[in-house]
Amino acid sequence: MSHPSPAPMSAPAQRYPLAAYGVFVAQEDEQQGPAEKPDPSPDDSVKQENGVEPARVNGSDPQNFRAKQTKIQDLLCINGVPTLPPAPPSTRTPDQVGQMLEVYELIYQPGMDKFFETQWYKKRGFEYLKANGPLCDQFQNLISRYSMSDNKEDPAYLYNLAITQSLEAMVIWAMLGLCRKAATTKDAAGNINADDEREDVVNTAKRLDMFEALVTGEYLTAETAPATNPPDAKMVGNTLEKQLAQNQYTFWYSVHRFLTLHNGDPDFQKHIDEVLLECRKTLENRESRDVIYSIMVVRHIGPTIPGFPNAVKAPETDEEQDAQIAITVAKRLVEEEAGDKGTNQVVTRLCGLAARSWALNIQGTPVTGP
Repeated sequence: MSHPSPAPMSAPAQRYPLAAYGVFVAQEDEQQGPAEKPDPSPDDSVKQENGVEPARVNGSDPQNFRAKQTKIQDLLCINGVPTLPPAPPSTRTPDQVGQMLEVYELIYQPGMDKFFETQWYKKRGFEYLKANGPLCDQFQNLISRYSMSDNKEDPAYLYNLAITQSLEAMVIWAMLGLCRKAATTKDAAGNINADDEREDVVNTAKRLDMFEALVTGEYLTAETAPATNPPDAKMVGNTLEKQLAQNQYTFWYSVHRFLTLHNGDPDFQKHIDEVLLECRKTLENRESRDVIYSIMVVRHIGPTIPGFPNAVKAPETDEEQDAQIAITVAKRLVEEEAGDKGTNQVVTRLCGLAARSWALNIQGTPVTGP
């Protein structure tokens, strides 16, 4: 079977580490539950505030799932250490709310907006966070853990660090998911909030759905496609600015198309090649697009390579060698971003989800399979 040979990834953006607690602060360089569990998970506590799991904008036909699929919660556990049980309900003082806003705006919101190329988290996200009591409790818990001892000689250091990292991954994912509630909450006339609509929340939620599908092994359907063109409000400025806005929507539309393709489809390989090429043409050296494109390459090629991901065998043909080069570059980029190369905590944790999906060998049959 012929595989595309994706071009080398564009160079990652410049990194800006902040030493304290291993946290990274995003720079303004661009505009932008397990099926069975005996005890409630932190993610469940977030869902329970509204009584139901937040609706997903894309949705997926269960018949299109891979044979072996995972839930996003399975990927939030770092180094095998689960996060803490849900924090007990509490009330928040104005000072605590102010601290949450400061941390949200300094560490998390810029990374969320940058990764999904939106401003919804800046303009609207904190309002939804404040209204979600269980998530606020977990966020405060996370903030309190920033001040824990960083003495690496402490026998409990690595365990406590893993707990903090797992908790952070859960909190980030839950905060990202706030856009889903905004995108699916409608008034009596069937309209979403005008402020949320102005910030293109529906497409933001669909982008989150696409990322989740990439790392959990889902297919999506054509009916769930995002917009192909920016809203008129974003088509402003000079010709270059308008082209960049169009490229953003073209990239995400191509990602969605990739997630609809099946090996049994007519002209499958031709369509896969077209989609990957379209994505490469619109990378623009943007960190999030480099990451997403790399995950697409690994998802498409990885399961077809013997020994993937941890014991890849030496290639026997030129075709196999080309595929291994492509996947080595893509896999390394994501793993490095999950380590110390990510520019902010959001991209670090999201890349960690992808890397763990490979390491745990839970992706099942390749995306090219039926």
